[in-house]
Amino acid sequence: MVEKLIAQLFLMIIVLAGCATVDVHQPIQRYRLFEQPVAQRLSASVGSTVVRMNRQSDLPNIYGGKDIYGGKVDRGFVEVKLVSVSGEELTLSVSDIHRQSSETTMDRYVARPSVNVSQTVSVSSSGREGLLVRLNAGNEKEYVVGGVKITFREVRSSSVVYQIDDVTPVQNK
Repeated sequence: MVEKLIAQLFLMIIVLAGCATVDVHQPIQRYRLFEQPVAQRLSASVGSTVVRMNRQSDLPNIYGGKDIYGGKVDRGFVEVKLVSVSGEELTLSVSDIHRQSSETTMDRYVARPSVNVSQTVSVSSSGREGLLVRLNAGNEKEYVVGGVKITFREVRSSSVVYQIDDVTPVQNK
């Protein structure tokens, strides 16, 4: 009986020592993930996506630090599509969506989650497509939305040559 108690105590010490090496207070990071390469010359034809940037953050744990398993929370996206080209005038469909969530590691890894999610639309229309923006690329070479700068280098009859740059540095929460 005493040997069993000592073995259980020893096992508990090993488990607690292992847990002590994991830092559960690491700060939550925010991420901006581009689907297209940044700082490179790109081309897009009418109907295609010029830029899509997804926002994420670390899943918070019960202590306010980031999830040790690497869980992420969707925080929205910025998307710009090329709708049409007429001479130097471009028509862009622009969406800037922000999402807030109360999800934590307890919600994700426990059987009955209770999560509140809210969504804010910064730039969009009431339809499926985003807000239509007309831009004269002859006069305005740059367009910025959600911290993403699009520089139009060349306008062709049904396509554009452009470059995207992230003008918003990643900030910790």
